[in-house]
Amino acid sequence: MQVKSVAEQLFFTTVRIDTVGATGAQGSGTGFLFFHKVGDQGFPFVVTNKHVVHGMKSGHLTFLQREGHAPRIGQGFRLSIDGWQDAWFGHPSPDVDIAVCPFAPPEAHIKQQNKVDLFYRYVDTSMFPAHNSLTSWTPSNL
Repeated sequence: MQVKSVAEQLFFTTVRIDTVGATGAQGSGTGFLFFHKVGDQGFPFVVTNKHVVHGMKSGHLTFLQREGHAPRIGQGFRLSIDGWQDAWFGHPSPDVDIAVCPFAPPEAHIKQQNKVDLFYRYVDTSMFPAHNSLTSWTPSNL
C-alpha cells in the first residue's frame, strides 16, 4: 500500500489506547501522533484526552508495524508503558481535556528491545494551512 495523499497520511497518525482502571475496569480510546519543532530540534508526542489516561493503573498503545516503507496492515504491535500515570502530562487547566506523552522514549524502546519497526505518520505544524488557503481546500485535492 502506498501512502501518498494527506488524507492517507492522516489515517496513520492515530494510535489505539487500551487502559485498565483502579477497579479493573477496561477502557479504550484513541490518540494521535504529533510533531513539534523548536529551532532545529523536533519533539514527537502521543496526544489524547486526559480522561482516557488519568486515573488508570496501566495502559497500552497499539501501532501498526511496517515493512520497508509500507504499513503491514493487520500486523500490530502493542506497547505496555511502565508507570502509565507518570508518562502523561495533562494540561494544567481542568477545563482542557488534553494529555501528551513524549514518544521518543517508547519508540526507542520498541526498536532496541523488540526489534520492531513501526509505521506511523505525525500531524506536524507544517501541515497546518494558512488561514487564507483554507477556501481552496476540497476533498479531491487532499
